[in-house]
Amino acid sequence: MLVYVPPLSADELIPDRAVPPMTDVFPANALAAAPMGLIGVGASEVVVQQIYDLTFRYGGRVLFVGTKRQAADPVANIAKSCGMPFVNERWLGGILTNFRTIRSRLKRLEELEGLEASGEMATFSKKRQSTLSRERKKIFRNLSGIREMNRLPETLVVIDPNKEKNSIKEARILG
Repeated sequence: MLVYVPPLSADELIPDRAVPPMTDVFPANALAAAPMGLIGVGASEVVVQQIYDLTFRYGGRVLFVGTKRQAADPVANIAKSCGMPFVNERWLGGILTNFRTIRSRLKRLEELEGLEASGEMATFSKKRQSTLSRERKKIFRNLSGIREMNRLPETLVVIDPNKEKNSIKEARILG
């Protein structure tokens, strides 16, 4: 399932416009059958609220994507406040379509943090310490927002669809 709501113009945002209930559009088992939706931030509040209700009624997850410099901090703050995963640094190809590999990189991050916390890293040479530290920082920077994401999200909230073409392509591939 792919739900993409394109940005609406100001005259299209009529608050009392009749919007069909989402249950007419998506049956109750829609999330199990096809778990990916896209929401444009410019969508009307009514549509966003209905998609939100549909997603969370079945325990769904929302992945926030906003890698523009202006959007990076607000995206992280909003996603953290509602306990959802986010990508605000750089969209790495395969976050959705090659999720198993991304999980392995997150396991590597935990491994590197464990080395650092236990003090075992101090026994390595300075060059090895530097290499491992650089690797940890890079993985943390790119994947820290999806660290707690243990399954694919049901909905993708994209701040700028023009900039985030790869994330939208991956979501469409998943259905």
